[in-house]
Order: sequence, then structure tokens, then C-alpha cells
Amino acid sequence: MRSFFCTAIALAMACSCASAYASGDILLVRPVNGVFPNGTLGPMGTGLFSVDDHGHHLRQLTPLLPGAYYMPSWVAFNNYTTGVDYWLTKNFSPDGRSILYFQNPSADPADGQYSGKYYIENVLTGATHPLFAGSNDNAAPGYGYLARDPANGNIAAYTNSTSEYPVTPACVYLMHTDGTHQQLLWCAPADISLPDYPSWPLQAVESIRWSGNGQKLMVYASYEPPPLGELPRKPALASPRSLLTRPTSKLFATNTATGPVEGSDTGWSALFVVDVATGTGVEVAANIVDPPSGDISYDGTKVIYEQYDYAQCGDEDQEALGDSLCFKDLTTGTVTDLLAPTVWNNQGDYNGWWRPYWYPEIVLSADGSKAAFTMLQTMGYSEADLFTINTDGTNLRQLTSSATAPAAYTGWTPVAWSPDGTRILANRATLPVSGSLDQTWPSEVHIINASTGGDTFVTKGYAIDWHEKP
Repeated sequence: MRSFFCTAIALAMACSCASAYASGDILLVRPVNGVFPNGTLGPMGTGLFSVDDHGHHLRQLTPLLPGAYYMPSWVAFNNYTTGVDYWLTKNFSPDGRSILYFQNPSADPADGQYSGKYYIENVLTGATHPLFAGSNDNAAPGYGYLARDPANGNIAAYTNSTSEYPVTPACVYLMHTDGTHQQLLWCAPADISLPDYPSWPLQAVESIRWSGNGQKLMVYASYEPPPLGELPRKPALASPRSLLTRPTSKLFATNTATGPVEGSDTGWSALFVVDVATGTGVEVAANIVDPPSGDISYDGTKVIYEQYDYAQCGDEDQEALGDSLCFKDLTTGTVTDLLAPTVWNNQGDYNGWWRPYWYPEIVLSADGSKAAFTMLQTMGYSEADLFTINTDGTNLRQLTSSATAPAAYTGWTPVAWSPDGTRILANRATLPVSGSLDQTWPSEVHIINASTGGDTFVTKGYAIDWHEKP
């Protein structure tokens, strides 16, 4: 493709993800809480901090003021003001000396069109510079989902839409982190065909993630099939499990927008993997849960994702009621159901009580051999714990637990594996009690031993990226 991107990829290929790593730095969010006019105590702003793996050398990287929100990237599917609801992107440069972040000055974007800017900050000097011209990177259709190349910190990827604002075509771009060399990489196909509903338009690229070697991008493109039941469906004999279908809902009917809107958690998306050197994309799967959750291996050959289905991965009938956790090897095309039928649907993200409050995170180890995610121990339990599984579907293990059920809903969310696959950076956050005047969201950063479940508390806050030093 373009020489400087190809050079970056060649350099990245010379590095090994199996290198030994020492203590690193963690990028985290902390809220500033305040009292609202109704007497409720809750988050009024967020700021970014860094700390080492041992909880030492805490540094404040941005202001922490009411009415200002500093976050990893503009993704607000539910309520970003809590500081516990982000699609995780790569924010640290490979050398750990700078970060990418988004600043939103709006105290309540639900009141109207929101604004904000993307910046690069030198964490040693505090110097910052914007990535785009203008005063508002969210001005329709906006720039969305910025993610930094983990192999070459001078490159970032972004989309031509923010928060699923419909655009034609829906594309991914690359740029230098000094704001120059903005170049088109790939555009999603105009539409996607599904059982019963052929040629449904793809509306926007809504989430992107780099492979660790910087050679591939995991890309989700959103679409909204018609309201369920409003168009002819397959004959009854062709859909023997018709009882397991989602109810008709007018929520799915909106295919247009007049301005930037927060993403919905009632839609669908299609997953692609894009080769950064050639700009070509391969469709991995459709009928993906939206907002999406998933990850890509270091070498870009393996992906994990959630898919709506009746009982198993590979079902692209969007009327299916449940969902499954799926792993795909792109070199062989093999798709593996990681859990027995209905387990992920009942105890995982889809029906998890935490979905309306926390962004679901599913993360792969660097070699793609293991996955970490959140799941309930039993139905109705008040703590959603951290689990791991081999990506061949074996050795499901629960890493965290409480001797007694927490009084308030508490959930663990994984952030990243250590490069050697021995530790997992994770957050433990508590949901405020409904009706209480205290609507704060206590959150802690932990490092979990992936073999023993050993738990090391790091600091208070919500981790969003991990830079480990060689």
C-alpha cells in the first residue's frame, strides 16, 4: 500500500510478542464526584492517570474537573460519565511516552449534540496537540473510535463516523499522530445479506482494534435489520425453533439520524478483518451483538466475538433469541463454540445484569490460545466474575470469587493480558444501589495471576490500557 505503513509493518514483524517483560504502566480513569441539585452524589467528570503495576508513582495526566470528561476514545453506548463504560483502544505509544485521549467538555451530552477533541499528550512533559483541525471532532458525521497502532506509535486508525452516525460509504482511515497523512485504508461493503433479509445497508464503522503486530485491524460495521416480524420470514418448517425468537420491536426501525447520536445496544453489526498493508478486508461473521465485544490475536489470525444465534456459532438468523461466544481461526476458517449451548446466553454478557452498566470486554492472550471474560457463577448471583478458557473450548476456569455474595452488584472486567500470558489486568466495579443518594461507581484496578487466580490490588480507578516495559 503506502510506503510508510509497509515500513512500519516490517519493523513490527521483527519484534516478538513472547519477549520477557518487567513492570509496566497502567492508564486509568478516575471520576470526580459531586452533589447534583436533587441531592444525589455522582460522577461529574473524569480524568486520566497513570500508575505502575505495583500501585506506585501515580501521575495525574489530565485535569480532573466537574463538567470535563477525559477518556480513551469517544464511545458512549450507555453512560460514559461513570468512567466504567469504554470500548478499549490502544492509547499508549509503544515506548509509553505518550497517550491518545478524547476530551468532552459537555456535562450531559444527552441534553443535545455533544462536542469534543482528540489529543496526543507527552506524558513526560504534559505537552498536547490535537489530531484534527477544527473545534469539534464530533461534528457530524465526525471522527470515531481512534486507536493507536501498538507496533508503530506514529500511526492511528479512525473512522468517518462517530457513535454510529450513518455515512456512505462507512470507512476506516489511517493518519500520523501529528495529524498529517490522513489516508483512506478501507471501506465496508455497501450492504450485507442475511437470512430472510438480503442487502441490508451497513451504516457505520463503529469499533476498531489493532492486532498487536500492527498488521491487521478488527473492524465492526453496524446495520439494523427491519423490525422483527414485519417482513416475510422463512416458512415454519425452515425455522423449527421459531419460539426462540426475539419479540417484535419498533426500536429497530430507525435507520436514519439527523445528527450524532449515542450508539444503541439493540442493533447488529458485521465483523471484518482488514489487512493494513493492502487495504483489503475479509468478512468474519455477521449477526454480531451490538455494541460489539471481542478481540484479535497479536498476529491477526484469530478473533473472538459474540454472535446472536439459536444454540451455536455460525447462525446468522437475526431472529434468534440467544447468543454464543465464538472463536475463529482465520487461517483455517474453523469456528469454535467456546461454551456449551445456552451457557454464554444465560450466564455471559447477553443476559448479564451488568450489560446496561459496563461495556462488555472479551480479551485474547497474545498468542490467541486463551480468552478472558466476565461471567456469572450462577443465575442471579450478585457478582460477575472473571473467567478464562482455552480457545479450543477446554479448561474453563473461574479466577475471581467472593466468600459471600456482595450486597451491591459487583463486576469484574478484563482489560488486557500480559504479553507472556501469565497475568490479566482487570477492573472490579460496584453498581450504585437504586434509589440511594450515593450514585458513585467505586472501581478498583487489579492484576490477576492467570494460573492461580492470585489477586494483586493496584489502585482505585478504572484501567483502560497497559504498557509493559521490556
